[in-house]
Amino acid sequence: MDNQFLWILTAIPLTIVSLTFHEFAHAWMAFKLGDPTAKIEGRLTLNPLKHLDPIGFIFMLIFRFGWAKPVPVDINAFEKPFRGLFLVAIAGPISNLILFALGTILLALLNVFGILTILPSVITTILVIFLYINVSLALFNLLPIPPLDGGNIVQALLPEQYHEQWQSIRSFSPFLFLLLAFPGSPFFAIFSSSWYNIVDSFISFALRMAGL
Repeated sequence: MDNQFLWILTAIPLTIVSLTFHEFAHAWMAFKLGDPTAKIEGRLTLNPLKHLDPIGFIFMLIFRFGWAKPVPVDINAFEKPFRGLFLVAIAGPISNLILFALGTILLALLNVFGILTILPSVITTILVIFLYINVSLALFNLLPIPPLDGGNIVQALLPEQYHEQWQSIRSFSPFLFLLLAFPGSPFFAIFSSSWYNIVDSFISFALRMAGL
């Protein structure tokens, strides 16, 4: 089966699962730290309909990086507001790295016990696509651009007097995304080349760990 067709066929359900787990991790961490906002608004759930953002989902399918609807967070509900903001923000990317690690372990187990040799090769390809989606979600969301998780992490680490200036970058975020993702942008070639090299390094590492 052609890999591009397989990507189209499997990317939708795998992306939905990965995005849902990512947003649930944000909501769960916020709730554990004392903020009930996400739970009140129905985001402390693994129901994907509560989390998916149409534009971010389309980006994930086309450009292979994307996002979901931001989980509402009231940092004033945390005992230490900016420590809480940091933990909630980083919970999303970590959740995708956990899925990436679990996918790698599954590949390794299937290989060690010789199961891969009796399964259709398409199964291995689907698992690799799952790895690709999750490492892409983790890395993209760590970009230091508000309102991505990386933007919130930077805000949490900055001295408080700089928070307002940092938040002002939000109004430029759509423009920054276009500079990175639009093929006509002068930065697209640089970003896309660097992006795929980094992601491919993660995938190569996972395949080595799995003995493939």
